[in-house]
Amino acid sequence: MEREYETSAQVIAMAFETMGLLVYEHIASFRIVQELAGGLVQMMWRKIGVWAEETRVEQGNPRFAEWVQWLAERMAEREEHVAPAHLAHTRWTPRDTRE
Repeated sequence: MEREYETSAQVIAMAFETMGLLVYEHIASFRIVQELAGGLVQMMWRKIGVWAEETRVEQGNPRFAEWVQWLAERMAEREEHVAPAHLAHTRWTPRDTRE
């Protein structure tokens, strides 16, 4: 992987690593994180997963990006039950309708 892509992958992994641990510890709501970033987390894991696995082997660190993987896998398990917001909430209206 080129250095600039590796740096970007590390930044992304760190952000989602934090999210995964916060969800696991029940500090952040799984539902909210899934709504905010569910598709993105899964897509990014598909893109960086091989790199993360290679990094684990190269560095002898099986915990590298562990929470990213955990979060992506949990989201994938529940993905079939989640409709995209633009379809699921077509009848939504704001509470405050003053304009």
